[in-house]
Amino acid sequence: MSAFRSTTWSIPKFYASLIISAVTWLLGASDSGLLRAFVLGRLPRLLDLHNKALENAEGGSAPEIVNTAVRDAWAGLCLGPQAHPLLMQDDHNLDMGMSMLGEVSDVGSTPPSFTREFTFQLQNAGLVDETFVARLGGSWSPAWARISTEVTECGGDLRAYLMQRLTLAFEGNSVEDLTAFLQKLREDYSAHHEFFQLVKTKFTTATSKFDTETVSHFSRIFCSDLAIMDMLCLHIPISDIVASGLAMWEDFDCETIGDPQTAVRNLGELVVFLQVATCRYALSDIPLTLGPRTLSARSLRTASLLRRPDMFQSPQVPALLHVWFRTLFDKSSEGIEDSVLRSTRPKVLLELAATLCQAGITAASGNKIDQDVLNAGLSYFLDPLLSWTLLGIIQSLVRDLRISRFTYAPTVHAFQMLYTSESFPRPLRALAAPSILRLLSCPSMQQFIPKTLDTAALRARARQAMGLPVDDPTPALHLQPPPLDQSPVTTALRAALSSSPTKPPHLDVPRLLLFVPPTKFLRLVWDQLVLSLDLAAARKLAVHILSTPLTPAAPLLPLFVHVVLPGILDVLDAGPSAELLASILAASLMAALQLERAVTAVTGGADGKPPLGEPSAVMAKALAVELRHRKGAAGAALVAQRLASSKAFVTSFPVFKTDI
Repeated sequence: MSAFRSTTWSIPKFYASLIISAVTWLLGASDSGLLRAFVLGRLPRLLDLHNKALENAEGGSAPEIVNTAVRDAWAGLCLGPQAHPLLMQDDHNLDMGMSMLGEVSDVGSTPPSFTREFTFQLQNAGLVDETFVARLGGSWSPAWARISTEVTECGGDLRAYLMQRLTLAFEGNSVEDLTAFLQKLREDYSAHHEFFQLVKTKFTTATSKFDTETVSHFSRIFCSDLAIMDMLCLHIPISDIVASGLAMWEDFDCETIGDPQTAVRNLGELVVFLQVATCRYALSDIPLTLGPRTLSARSLRTASLLRRPDMFQSPQVPALLHVWFRTLFDKSSEGIEDSVLRSTRPKVLLELAATLCQAGITAASGNKIDQDVLNAGLSYFLDPLLSWTLLGIIQSLVRDLRISRFTYAPTVHAFQMLYTSESFPRPLRALAAPSILRLLSCPSMQQFIPKTLDTAALRARARQAMGLPVDDPTPALHLQPPPLDQSPVTTALRAALSSSPTKPPHLDVPRLLLFVPPTKFLRLVWDQLVLSLDLAAARKLAVHILSTPLTPAAPLLPLFVHVVLPGILDVLDAGPSAELLASILAASLMAALQLERAVTAVTGGADGKPPLGEPSAVMAKALAVELRHRKGAAGAALVAQRLASSKAFVTSFPVFKTDI
């Protein structure tokens, strides 16, 4: 609504611009799976919601205008003498993609078409009618709409059908049936909204009733296919799902449970999902609300910390540590009994896991227990009853190996035994994989890695969990860093600068920041920008890098203005580089300002944190001071002159009217 009101466009023109922007994203994306799910599965619903908001707003638009706005906008794009060029290009790409996959259309059949697919979804949302569809050649169902087609043929209700399929998959507990259903669901954009609304209702109801079985089924769905979890976020705030799961996790107590073994196993599936979701969507440090209650995922993030008995608030915890140690690492132990589970809340058990594992390793190092007892104790953590605690344990072991430089053989043995086991949950293995690969590839660690450690197997497990080729064609280790002109950062920057000018700039900045510190990264960016022959492409890429919020990476625009820019200005001459720098600074600061306004409009200023790490006005002030101090330098003077001569820039940042 705020975006629409900030323009003077008619409703159809605004919708047409929105749709074309979405198509542009699709054409520019290297992997358009999630974007396509948004455009086809979510955008029609958003347009419908916006229509209703326009009607209900104070002084709202007339219903007869609103109800036909989407139809008129879409008709102008696809029903004119010639369809919009971007729609034609998308249809062509889709047809070519089907041909490359060997899925050639039958003779006489309708070829795949984004235009028809989007029309199909608009019709499902009630935004276009049969008359409009007839102008495109009549009713037509996309090949991916298998669920909707089955429901139509049976004359049933989509929600009831989805509920039935879920129930059958849950009761049968068949991995094959569930996988087949999820594959069909992922491809059918027309079923996404209804399915995820159903998921939210069922999941939140199950968590409120402490129904561990139902919660475990949904958690398994989320973790078995991360694409499903990403698509869920398009329709449901993932924070709502995580908050309801955290509430159940924090409140769950096995004391009155008839079968605590099954309950804890089921609850473990929920914990795995919560760990994946909080890491994948950066929710660890964000307060989550559930009604009047505020929740935090901090206990999941700190599961790797080793704790002394006096660090716990409850006086019963030291006794629990002793009981669990005897249960896991005592020759006479008969296993984990129900009474031990009933005496320990699962949340406390997660906090104790890394400490218990370390206690067993310490006992083995001091010859208080033998190797067989240590192996037996560690094997408990590979059972589904406790495997959900393994992420914190592995993170603790990786930290210990780095600090001790692989000094203690029991720690090395435990690390290898746990991480290479087939019983290690794959979602948690993927979360632990980056830190393990960094440890094994760290140049300063190579001389300390013992020969008993099977680094090849560990790397293979980590890469497989991350979805990477197990046989990496690139060397696993570079004892000497490659030359700067051959580094991954430089290579990626050159590839981005040489990409098609019709596509939006794309660069995986968080990944590149794993190779070099942010300040060095920004200097490398500038070095490549000034070498580019296409200054327009260089400006677009720079603005993309500087004005895109990165979490949890460093805020790049403030770092550029305060740290990197002074060094650039010291050697800048009054040439194309100065023109490029001026255009980058102007566009980046304007983008930062617009982003701040958009975030404030959506959140009402509740967060209070600038999306780029520092208010744009503060950065503009610092820039003005730097330029004023260098008025005698030709390059800095040209940058200042270009910025001060831009009416839009000076209006947004009046400091350039007074301080330059």
